[in-house]
Amino acid sequence: LSALETGSSDNHIWGAFGLVMGIILLVWILSRWLVPPFLRWIQKTFDWTGGFLSVVAAWIFMAAAVTEQLGLHPVLGAFQVGVVLGQSLDVKKNHPAYEVIQQFAFSFFAPLYFVSVGLKANFVKDFDILLVLVVLFIASLGKIAGASLGAWLGGMSARESLAVGSGLNARGAIEIILASVALEYRIIDQRIFIALVIMAMVTSMFSGPLMQKLIRRDKL
Repeated sequence: LSALETGSSDNHIWGAFGLVMGIILLVWILSRWLVPPFLRWIQKTFDWTGGFLSVVAAWIFMAAAVTEQLGLHPVLGAFQVGVVLGQSLDVKKNHPAYEVIQQFAFSFFAPLYFVSVGLKANFVKDFDILLVLVVLFIASLGKIAGASLGAWLGGMSARESLAVGSGLNARGAIEIILASVALEYRIIDQRIFIALVIMAMVTSMFSGPLMQKLIRRDKL
């Protein structure tokens, strides 16, 4: 029975891996041949900003629904839409579509997402200060030391190397998304989830100021 369960688990892992590779291949095909002419058609037929946002929103929800139906996390589908658009669409930072998406994401989706993260765990009851400090120390040490060593071996000065390590130490939203998925599938408990979220927020907040301080001193 144990052997059968192990074989079933292996088949599930390889099946999920095959689905991910298939989705990535589909994204590459779409971004190369199908999406650019489709977006040009939208630009000629509809109002560019409004039509673009409507089509992208529908595409995101459809991709998320498809990946969830396949047994994968819906974030993967939405992420792949972003990959396709990033490779296929030449949107400058002063473009109206870019500005609308940025403002809407920062003003609506980002606060809504962080509220949903806060509702996943009791940050008072399950807060373990020792675990938070250990996770923060190990994560920061590994990221800063590894990146700084690579930059130093590449010929940068000691301060520049530390600045590179400090910049790469920032986890941001991706770390929180991964922690949320792990909590959803019960890979981690709420104590570890809280520690990972706090670690991601602390490293993101301190990365920029520390990097600027190191670069400023190196220039002096």
